[in-house]
Amino acid sequence: MKLSGNLQGEQVKRLWEIRQQWWQDESMDLCEVLTLDSAGIALMVKWGKAVRERGAIPLLTSVPDDFTKLATLYGVADLFSIESQG
Repeated sequence: MKLSGNLQGEQVKRLWEIRQQWWQDESMDLCEVLTLDSAGIALMVKWGKAVRERGAIPLLTSVPDDFTKLATLYGVADLFSIESQG
């Protein structure tokens, strides 16, 4: 799955409503995410926990600095495997 735009409020709500379409993915490409907030982090944490419950490790690629900062602040960064860019 590739996310794009602003991972905040309304977009998070829309993604939650269609989660059955992407919830089974075990990797997420964040290269086109412009901004995110605590709602975006919460959505990613719920997805990451769902992946772990299936016995896999959630992989994030092209992770923006905003995500890293917020995930570290909230203590959830270790939930994910993060693939470094280039």
